[in-house]
Formats: sequence, C-alpha cells, structure tokens
Amino acid sequence: MTLSSRQSETNFSKGRFQLKLTDDGNLEQATINLPSDYTNEPYYKSGTDGGSNSSSPGYQVVFNESGYLYILRENGQIFSLTQRVTASTGDSYHRATLNLDGVFTWYYHPKASTGNERWTPIWSQPDNICQASFVSSGSGTCGFNSVCRLNSDRRPICECPVGYSLLDPSDQYGSCRPNYTQSCEEDEVAPVEDLYDFEELTNTDWPTSDYARLQPFTEERKIHLSDPP
Repeated sequence: MTLSSRQSETNFSKGRFQLKLTDDGNLEQATINLPSDYTNEPYYKSGTDGGSNSSSPGYQVVFNESGYLYILRENGQIFSLTQRVTASTGDSYHRATLNLDGVFTWYYHPKASTGNERWTPIWSQPDNICQASFVSSGSGTCGFNSVCRLNSDRRPICECPVGYSLLDPSDQYGSCRPNYTQSCEEDEVAPVEDLYDFEELTNTDWPTSDYARLQPFTEERKIHLSDPP
C-alpha cells in the first residue's frame, strides 16, 4: 500500500511525501526526491515489522466504518494508530489524508452541516514534522534554503529568509533563491563591510540538506532539467 501527497493545492500530481506499508510490515512516512523516485529516510515508522518485540508483522492498514485507524498484523492482532474517536461516524464524515505538507491527518466533518464548518483534525502524525523529517540526501519538509516552523495546528509553515524568495511562487513549500547576484567584481569597487551584512536566524539550521539525491536518473532527465525555462 502506497499513498502519495499532491504537489500543491491545485496540482494533484504525485508530491514529495509518501505513506507506505513496507514489505517488512512497517507503516512509514518519507519524502521523495522528485523528479526521481529516490526515497529518503522515513520520518515516521510504526514499528510493526514483526521483529523480536512483536509476534507478527503488519500486513494491512484499516480505517473502518467506526472511525478507527489501525494496522492489522498477520496473526490478527491490532496495532492502534489512534484512539477511538468521540465524534460519532453516524453524525460525522471522517477522512484520513496525507496532506501536501507531509502530515498524515485524520479529520471529521458534521453531516448536519450549515456550510460554515471546516474539517476538524482529530489526530495527526508526526507531532513535529519540521524536526522529524531530518534527511541526509534531500531538503526535508521545506525546500532548499527555506525555514520550517509549526503553526498552532502543528502544520508546517515554510518561509524564505530575508533576502530570498520562492523559486516557484506557486509552491509555498518549495525552495528559495537569493534576490541578489554574488559577484567578486563588486568587491573591487567598494569596501567589503559596505557590501555584506549578517542576518541572525535563531534556532535555525540546515545540517545536511546540501543536495538531493536523484535515483534512478537518466541522461534524458538531466538534459530536460538543464534546459532554460
């Protein structure tokens, strides 16, 4: 079982986030280095792989008519992903969605709707995706040079630092590029202290996101990406 996020609010192509029940029985969430299919280290693992601490691996993810989300093991045991809900399925609609920001969220919506109610989140995974999606060969939750923080709903907000702007203005979770051109020639006509300044970003780090690993990748794709827009 594999569930992919969409790329944006209006683009329903396969996005960068994936929820997958692996062959060993784990339910995992991970980022994908598009346009390749390379999967980074998972930022969530259910731990249902049937190792020494469990009797049987998971083989099915169940979201039943009672609004109960769990992993069914091969021997019939149940691994609960959530608690049973207080919002009755008789009175409410329920859905579980891998959002375009990578957060797997369970929502409910009253059936007797007046048209003003929004889908209300009941449960989500992970708790802090900004910290959880630490990868060695990709950008993580946000694009390159972008800063991730959580809002009050524990959903990520990606923001470009001062002096940077979105590479694609329509992709709020995309990479950021500098609004200036680096040049050594300018250093020859003005003192260095007049050309450069430091902007302090507290609690911010990009420890490993220097590049993205694209695999598999063909020569045709390389040429396509190098073409001017």
